[in-house]
Amino acid sequence: MIVYRHRARPSGNHRRCARLLVALAALVASPGPAAAPEPVTSLRALRQAVQSQQRAVRPVRIEAVVCAADPERGLLALRDETGAEVLAGDLAGRVFTPGERLRLTITNGAILRRQWTLALDTPPVVDNGGVHATATATGRVQLAAGLHPLRLHYFNVENPAALEVRYAGPGVPPQLIPDAVLFREWQTNGAHPGGLDFACYGDTPATLDRLHNLVPVFRGVVANFDISQRRPETDVAMLFRGLLRIEQPGEYEFIVSSDDGSELYLGRLPLEFTPVGQGPPPTPVRAWSPARPPAEHGEWRTLEGMVSFAGQSRNGLELVLQHPPQSTRLWLAGHENFPPGLLLNARLQATGVHRRAHALSADHEAGLMVVLRPGDFHLQAVAPELWRRNPPVTVARARAGAGATGVIVHLRGEVAGVNPDGPFHLRDDTGTIPVHPSGASLPAPGATIAVLGVALGDGEPRVTTAIWRPAQSEPDAPQILTTAAQVQQLSTREAARQHPVTVRGVITCLVEWGGAVVQDATRGVFFSFDPAYRDGLEPGDFAEIQGETAAGDFAPIIAARTIRVLGSGPMPEPVRPTWNQLLSGSLDAQYAEVRGLVTEVVGNRVTLMTENGKIRVVLHDLGESARRRLLNTLVRIRGCLLAVWDSETRQVRVGEIRFRNPAVEIEQLPLADPFAVPEKTIADLLRFDFNASGFERVKVVGQIIHARAGELFLQQGEHGLRFRRPPEAPWEPGDIVEVVGIPDVSGPSPRLHEAVARKTGVAPLPPALPWATAEQTGQNLDGLRVSTSARLIGIHFTGLEWVLQLQAGLREFQARLPSPEDWATRLPLGSRVEVAGVCAAIEGDHGGEPAGIELLLSSGADLTLVQRPPWWTLRRLLIIVASLAAGLGIAAIWITQLRRQVALRTAQLEREHARRERAERERALEIERSRIARDLHDDLGSSLTEIRVLASRGLRQRADDAGTPTLFQAITEKARALIGALDVIVWAVNPEANTLQSLADYLSSYAEEYLDTAGIACRFRIPVALPARQVDGQLRHDLFLAVKEALHNIVRHSHATEVEFHLEADPTRLRILILDNGRGFNPDGPSGEGHGLRNLPERLARMGGSCEVRSRPGAGTRVSISVPLPAESATEAGP
Repeated sequence: MIVYRHRARPSGNHRRCARLLVALAALVASPGPAAAPEPVTSLRALRQAVQSQQRAVRPVRIEAVVCAADPERGLLALRDETGAEVLAGDLAGRVFTPGERLRLTITNGAILRRQWTLALDTPPVVDNGGVHATATATGRVQLAAGLHPLRLHYFNVENPAALEVRYAGPGVPPQLIPDAVLFREWQTNGAHPGGLDFACYGDTPATLDRLHNLVPVFRGVVANFDISQRRPETDVAMLFRGLLRIEQPGEYEFIVSSDDGSELYLGRLPLEFTPVGQGPPPTPVRAWSPARPPAEHGEWRTLEGMVSFAGQSRNGLELVLQHPPQSTRLWLAGHENFPPGLLLNARLQATGVHRRAHALSADHEAGLMVVLRPGDFHLQAVAPELWRRNPPVTVARARAGAGATGVIVHLRGEVAGVNPDGPFHLRDDTGTIPVHPSGASLPAPGATIAVLGVALGDGEPRVTTAIWRPAQSEPDAPQILTTAAQVQQLSTREAARQHPVTVRGVITCLVEWGGAVVQDATRGVFFSFDPAYRDGLEPGDFAEIQGETAAGDFAPIIAARTIRVLGSGPMPEPVRPTWNQLLSGSLDAQYAEVRGLVTEVVGNRVTLMTENGKIRVVLHDLGESARRRLLNTLVRIRGCLLAVWDSETRQVRVGEIRFRNPAVEIEQLPLADPFAVPEKTIADLLRFDFNASGFERVKVVGQIIHARAGELFLQQGEHGLRFRRPPEAPWEPGDIVEVVGIPDVSGPSPRLHEAVARKTGVAPLPPALPWATAEQTGQNLDGLRVSTSARLIGIHFTGLEWVLQLQAGLREFQARLPSPEDWATRLPLGSRVEVAGVCAAIEGDHGGEPAGIELLLSSGADLTLVQRPPWWTLRRLLIIVASLAAGLGIAAIWITQLRRQVALRTAQLEREHARRERAERERALEIERSRIARDLHDDLGSSLTEIRVLASRGLRQRADDAGTPTLFQAITEKARALIGALDVIVWAVNPEANTLQSLADYLSSYAEEYLDTAGIACRFRIPVALPARQVDGQLRHDLFLAVKEALHNIVRHSHATEVEFHLEADPTRLRILILDNGRGFNPDGPSGEGHGLRNLPERLARMGGSCEVRSRPGAGTRVSISVPLPAESATEAGP
């Protein structure tokens, strides 16, 4: 068994001595082989086996009756003639019936005592427990061939860490357990994958068995026992789980070496349950009574009571059930997702295994109970305030909000159906939901009810553990209130509705203006009555108050109609309020007790210093002489506590309370000589002292090292202390004093409250401790004189003192110097100074880490200028660096812009150069074309003209020859045609005609001449000025041929007498329209006439243009030609 006694590691010599003593003790105590342990044969013996130890290994043979079972969680409640117990073990796959008699047999098992149950588990094969350096333990076990479940528990308190697991057996030499024989427990495709599952726990429990109560912080898979995967590295526990494959049966030895402890388990515990018989379910024993005190052993019992505590644990709910004069801690197994708020202050009935527990008080009985099944506990009533705190919701909203974690819901609706063996269904306008009531009572079908329960949504949404009541008990009319708590919980508006009230309780105090306070088992409440009431009340009267609720001036009250004194009653147990409760006024009208030191008495007001702070207390009904005797005494004040409030704002006056009918107990009288108290060192104040209390005065002797308004710093050796400066104290730094006060160690350094001091001498101030040295040793510097060298980074004057901002390394702090001199001119920023003063930590919020550190200097002598700032101050360096950076930035920008301009200019020059080269080539080409055109015109043209002239002359000279004229006429016509074709070629290649205007002029002149020869009139519509565009020779030639073809068809086929020639151009296209008034034709008809117009679209498509021919018989023909113009060239655009 692994039990953590402490965390300190024993030294090597101590460990060797301990092992030697253990071995000698074993030799002396073991004269021979140990006898086999006797089997456990009853449940009482099972409990007794582990009563004084946490684990015992014994055989078990018990015959008992099943009371309840939860196989899923491995819990079984059994009862025999000796008692009842809840057993925990592997119960998977088994079915248990209440009343069934079983025989439980275990050959050799480990019995573990847990908080609520007795666990049955496999004994460890190797137990290497304890906090120790690397140690080795061995164990032997008989194993059959096959796969065996394996568990290894390991923990490490501090590094170094180590774990090795070896084994040896038939056919297996001693070796580390190889990866090949380790497998995970789950299967995939019928086979177990290799490796081990592991879980890490960020804690080291008292025993490794208690890992089942912890939640893993990390899980994973490893190939072997790899502790390098642990998280965190120290104060960590690990659980490895898997299967070990054994090839040959026989005895195997396992050797585990670990640092720190480990336990190795193999196999599963063979729990054998043999049915013996079946009987009725066991009848539980009712709640104990004085005639039947609870037994030491467990009993199957039913308890009823009020829940005073309800908390969530990992495996269920833990409750405290009050059934005076007894109380029972209750564990509801398997209620992890149940909201405990539903059970707080509820009344319930529970049935389970109960056993007596030892109580701290002799007049009080205590017990422990385990409840396994949800049906074994029933809510009888919930706290009334739950109905108010949880306003009604619709069924649809409850179904939508239900989840795996239960939520409390309040529903209203109609009972739609009732199942005697199961839930009933509640229906409203939004839907229906099953309701599982807590208890046997069921509503009538069709009834309108209100339900308060837990909505769960793991599966079909439902409401469980429900309390229901008729809706008439929740009417809009005021309810009858029966407790003081119900009155105090009302809001101001609700209290003004005058709910009827009947309260019974003890009168704790009277108020002179016609009122008193009554307190019942829940709390106290003020009630007012008619001032004419003359029957009289006294504190301690047990009375019944009937009346109505009222808003009151501060809290809800009772306006009493009738007051009936029933007798006398004891004062209630006083409430010990917390500091926040004292300040907030939430305990108004409660019988309470406060403890503290009276530091001031003024009239009927005393100032009470409690453990958390000071508060003013008004003591009514206490004489003046009695109040004066309280000064400087430690007292306990018990009485009816009343808040002090502002009647106009209804707000509490923080820091002031009143006590009516007070009883003051003086625990400690003031000493005649305040300095006759035990003397302690400052270090002793931080050590354990059984006699120390929050109000125990102590005396400390030391030297005052600094004085400031309201506070003095005292140093004693290497420890510092603060105390409040008494009025008109003449002490100065260097004085040796005795200080008596109440210690407070909650701050950065100890303080003495309510201190008195006297001077006993004077001595030079102790040398200042170097700050860096003190930090390296981890010493608390608060309240000590320290010195350090730092650089001045800021300085200002507050009107009372100079505040210096200093920097030492990466640490920044303030130094305060009370001096009228002008230190700002004497200490330029950046200077290095040596300062010596008292270190004062600035307290953080709620006593946390200090918010900062100040050095308190006494005079200018504590400040020394070591070095003036160099010219190369940080500021100047930053300015120069910034200037250089700005210059470099500007230069970089200028260079970037210059490069961009150079690149842009280079691109422009390259384009200009390319344009000029292209222009030169075009010019050279134009010159060459002009030469060719001149040559063709001058040479070939003149020759053709000469041939035509000669043919014409020959035609005139031989007019008498009949055949000759025809021949010469043909020669003349052919020569004329060649001259025209040559003229077209010359025009096409002539670069001077590469303009749009030249093209228009040529086409119009050609059309006019051609049509005039045919005797057809022609009208032209051509703009006077056309865009200055260059048109190359190829385009002009192709366009001419298209126009020529259109004119040719008009002359040959149209029989037209008139033609219109339109030409227009824009920057991108040239359009030509030719219309005639001829006979027309059918474009879709046969092409027998050979109209060449059908070829025009193809010709123009090759040019990137288009041609549209429209005609119909008798209506003429319309030919539309459109060609794109080339883009404007750089030459045309100009430079």
